[in-house]
Amino acid sequence: MPIVVAVSIAGSLLLSGCGQILPPPPSHAADLLPLMGQICTVQIKRSTLGAAASLPIPPTTDNINGAQVSVSGKVKQIGEDWIVLQGAGEDLWIARTEIMLIQAHGK
Repeated sequence: MPIVVAVSIAGSLLLSGCGQILPPPPSHAADLLPLMGQICTVQIKRSTLGAAASLPIPPTTDNINGAQVSVSGKVKQIGEDWIVLQGAGEDLWIARTEIMLIQAHGK
């Protein structure tokens, strides 16, 4: 079962609807170090991709109307501003401010 790490307030709000008190989202690179070397799916904020809408969109969907809204790969680097995933033959640099959530699938 994938571990979900919320990395934005929006992601936290999506996951806190059951009255649970959740820890604050990771704000420093060190908070995400447990993800190093793991295969992860990163969900990009829908507003960043132009996919924000009044209709509900599941937070873990991979595409909306045929457009990809997530990327997957092995976490290669974690910085204060970026996460680098090693994808299929390329490194994907993802701005942390544009991440909705990260699903860790293990090593």
